[in-house]
Amino acid sequence: MNNKSILASAQLWTGNTDTVIEKIHSALQELFCPNNNCKSCTSCRNIQHQEHYATMWLEPEKSTYTVEQLDIVFEKISLQLDDNEHFFFIIQRADVLGQTCSNKLLKPIEEPPSGYHFILATEHKHRLLTTIKSRCLEFSFSSVNEHPNYSSLLNLLTSPRQISPVEFLQELDKAKLNEYESGDLLEQFYSFLSKQYLHNATQETQKKLAVVEQAMLKTPMPGSSSLFWKNLLLSLIL
Repeated sequence: MNNKSILASAQLWTGNTDTVIEKIHSALQELFCPNNNCKSCTSCRNIQHQEHYATMWLEPEKSTYTVEQLDIVFEKISLQLDDNEHFFFIIQRADVLGQTCSNKLLKPIEEPPSGYHFILATEHKHRLLTTIKSRCLEFSFSSVNEHPNYSSLLNLLTSPRQISPVEFLQELDKAKLNEYESGDLLEQFYSFLSKQYLHNATQETQKKLAVVEQAMLKTPMPGSSSLFWKNLLLSLIL
């Protein structure tokens, strides 16, 4: 991360919430601290407490964002900043923006007024609209290694040998995935298939990509992850 990256107009930061927030704090301190990111000056402390004058931190009031919550964003960007002045909106839990709020933010995220920047933070990138993700510079601070409960499932899915339904179902039962973990695993699998297809465009890989793309349109609801993966496994091996 460098100053040039943090000045991108729209950014998507993905990973464990505490890690991502810490990284955002550090990047903003690097930008605004007059003492080379000292961590102790007024500017650094205000950033740490999310009270810096050049930042606005947002989080959903309940389970999701509302259009009314975003009004403050539009009120702020209606004000012109001075030359070389910067202001950051940090949208926490961006995965619960929902379609209406996401669509409302599309234009300001794509073409914000001069000096304004949007940072979207989430643990669950797969839940964001593709139109939002496509407009963002992405930073990832997570990997499948941080989730050992489903790394074995990913290994089975990406193995060069035929998937063993019995072995997969045994690992699925052990993992006890929730809907968020299922979405992360699905995204990891899709990324693997995309790279594989790029290097070796076989019909089998193309078929798997199509199956996974369809599955990504309707990720599992709470409590339905096991059934979701059983159905996906059937589609992959038939």
